[in-house]
Amino acid sequence: MKYYIVNRMKRLFITSFIVLVLIATGVVAQSVDVTISPSSLVATSGETQSVDITIKNKQSVADTFSLSLFPSQFEKVSPSMESFLVTIEPNSEKTIKLYFTVAIDSDIISPVFSVTAKSTTDSSISNTENVILTIQRKSPVYIRDVALEKYAFNPSENVEFKVKLVNLEETTSAKYFLKINVLKGRDTVKSFHESIDSIGAKSEFSVEKSFQLDNYASPGPYVIETQLVDLSNNLKYAKSINFNVNTVTQPPTEYVERSTVYSVAVTTTTIKTKNEGNVALPAFTVTESVPKFAQSLFSPLIEPGKTEDSNGRMVYSWQVQSLAPGEQYTVTYNFAIWRIWLVIGIISGVTYGLYKWLATPKVVKGVRHSGELKRGKEVIVLVEVKNRSFHEIKDVEVVDVVPKILKVLDKFDTLRPKGRKLPGGIELRWAIDSMRPREERVLTYKVVPVVDIEGFLNLPQAQMTYVDRHKIRRGIVSKEVLAKV
Repeated sequence: MKYYIVNRMKRLFITSFIVLVLIATGVVAQSVDVTISPSSLVATSGETQSVDITIKNKQSVADTFSLSLFPSQFEKVSPSMESFLVTIEPNSEKTIKLYFTVAIDSDIISPVFSVTAKSTTDSSISNTENVILTIQRKSPVYIRDVALEKYAFNPSENVEFKVKLVNLEETTSAKYFLKINVLKGRDTVKSFHESIDSIGAKSEFSVEKSFQLDNYASPGPYVIETQLVDLSNNLKYAKSINFNVNTVTQPPTEYVERSTVYSVAVTTTTIKTKNEGNVALPAFTVTESVPKFAQSLFSPLIEPGKTEDSNGRMVYSWQVQSLAPGEQYTVTYNFAIWRIWLVIGIISGVTYGLYKWLATPKVVKGVRHSGELKRGKEVIVLVEVKNRSFHEIKDVEVVDVVPKILKVLDKFDTLRPKGRKLPGGIELRWAIDSMRPREERVLTYKVVPVVDIEGFLNLPQAQMTYVDRHKIRRGIVSKEVLAKV
C-alpha cells in the first residue's frame, strides 16, 4: 500500500512536470513564429523550386535567430537556405528563401522538411514549421551526359562525342527522338537526328556521333546542344556541352608556294600565298627579285606597288592588305624569252648579212678618164673580181658589155677576153679556171667614144658567175658605172 502511494505520487510529479514544460514551451514558443508559404510544394525532377520562410520576433527586444533544416539532405533532393542566421527587430519579421533542387533521376516521393528558428540568446525560444515536398517526374527518359574525348580541337580535326540516355521506369520506354546541333554562335555547324525506338527498363542507351571540323573553322567556343523530344515533338530534356577550336596562325612565308613553267617563248613563274590558318592574316608584302639585266624581260600580270634597285637586282613588291582564312593571293610574272630570241635573230640576221656581204665573191666595175669625153679619146674600164669567201671557187666567168657608142681598142694590159658582137654592142667574156680564197684579179680594157659625149656616160653592169664548193653555179653583178664629162 505504501509502494502504491509512492508510485502514484511519482506519476503525479512527472505529469505535473511535463505539463509545466509544455505550458512553458507554449509560452516561449509564442515569442517567435515560423511560417512557410506554401506549406506544400510540387517539384519536378531536374528543376529547382522555392518557398518563403517568414520568421516573426514577438519579443519586445531585438533578437538573432539561427535557422536549421531537417533533414539537411534527403536522397536526391538538395535543400538550401538563403541564410542560416537572421537578426530581427522587436515585433518585426523577415522572410528568406528555401530552395529545393531535385535531381533528374530522383524517385517519386514526398519528403517532409522541418525548419526551426531558435534564438541565439535564449535557446529556449524556438519554433518549428514543416513543409511537404511532392516530387513528380518530368520524363522517364532523360539525357544523363554529353561527353567529349577532349575539349580543345584544331581545324580539320575529328570531333567525337557520346550522348548517354537513361530510362528510369520499370518498363520499356516509348519512342523518342534525339536532336543534336553543333553551334558556333548562332550559326549551325553540324546537325544530327537520331531515332530511338525504345530503351529497356532501368537501363542506359548511348548514341555516339562524330564530325570533322572545317579546314578553316573559326576559333573560339562551340556548343553541342542535345534535345530529347517525344513523338509529338514535345521537348522532354535538353543538355549541352562546350568545346573550343584553337587559333591557328602562321607567318605568310610558310604558306608560299612557288612554281615555274618553262617554254621556248615564255617562262612563267607563279607565287601563291594562301592563308591556311583560321584567322585573317594582317597586311603583308610579297617580294620578288630578278637580275637587273633581265628587267626588260620581266612582265607581271599584276603591276607591283614598288620597284627598287638593290645590289644589282631589281626588287618588286606587292602589298597585300589582308587574307581571310582559305583566301589566296597570286603573283604571276613572265620572262619574255621570245625577246631574247628576237634579238638573237636580228643579230644573227645582221651577222649573216655581213658574212654574206663580206665573204661572198664580188665584182666591181670602174672607169678612168680625164677631161671631156671626146670622140677618139681613150677611156680605161676596170673590172675587179674578188673571191672574199673562205673557199676556192672554180669556173669563174666574167662578162661585160660595151655599148655601141664606144669602140673597144685591141689593147689589153691583163687577161685578154673573148669578144662577141651583140645588137646592142660588144660582149667581152673572161674565163678564169679558179680563184683561191681572198684572191683578187683586175681585168681591164680600153675604149674610145665614136662621137663626142656631153653630160655623162652610163656603162652597164658587169656580170660574174662561178661554181662554189657545193658545186652550185652562182652569179653576181656589179653596179652600173657613170662616167661624168
